[in-house]
Amino acid sequence: MKQYLNKAFGLFFVLCVVFIPFVYTSLQLQVTGFVFKAPVQFLGGLFYSRPITLIDFSSDTRSLLLLLILLAVTAGITAIFIKRKQPGIIWACKTIVLYFLAYVFLKYGFDKVFGLQFYTPAPNILYTPFGNLDKDILFWSTMGTSPAYSIFTGMVEVVAALLLLSRRTRTVGLMLIEVLTSGLYMRTPAELTGAYKVEQYTVNGIITDSCQRPVKRIFIHPKQYFILQSPQDTMTDFHFTADYKKQQLTLTGYDGTRHKIDYEKHGDTLVFNFLKFWLDSL
Repeated sequence: MKQYLNKAFGLFFVLCVVFIPFVYTSLQLQVTGFVFKAPVQFLGGLFYSRPITLIDFSSDTRSLLLLLILLAVTAGITAIFIKRKQPGIIWACKTIVLYFLAYVFLKYGFDKVFGLQFYTPAPNILYTPFGNLDKDILFWSTMGTSPAYSIFTGMVEVVAALLLLSRRTRTVGLMLIEVLTSGLYMRTPAELTGAYKVEQYTVNGIITDSCQRPVKRIFIHPKQYFILQSPQDTMTDFHFTADYKKQQLTLTGYDGTRHKIDYEKHGDTLVFNFLKFWLDSL
């Protein structure tokens, strides 16, 4: 069992090196898309209520998570057919992964040291509302506000990468990398989580004037809170449960009353039907 796990994990990490675009190249992206685009879309239809229309293997996307699952399954199946005594395969896998890790941490470490990553936010970023920023840009901008911290992190990454190149210091290097990456994790965002500005409010098919809209913004919190912001900036919040297949939210107020809201999602735009909500409130 131990030998099987060693082979499976070794193959898995090698497959990650080959197919996951840690360092982006057009050829690698093309190969990964050609091999895994269709399987990822198929799994997306099984695991998620909404199909994945845009396949993006970068950052913490659902596509990347499904790709990791496929690579793990592929490695596990392949390891079954490898003969028991194959120390050369395990050694080769470890060597490839170690040197690739060293390369990646050297690259990103020097990028941080010389300001090529996590650079100072540009003026247009600073004037962009917080909720409109892409999560990657937001993280980069936050890190970029502290150049000293970015440089320090980059130097530690460079040291960790250099320690990997020697057998005597490899364990220390791996421990450093574990510390550096302990704060990075994958998270699949909730279906509706976000902040939404009310651009249009329709009553009986008639678009009302902006000053007559009872709601200015809608916030959907990942902890399942649905928050309405009035034009006077007062907040009314509800706890909600979601039926993504029916595209319906059930809001529960602090007094225990419940309201149902139907919605439609078109890209980054949400259309809510508040008719049931207002009728329940009467």
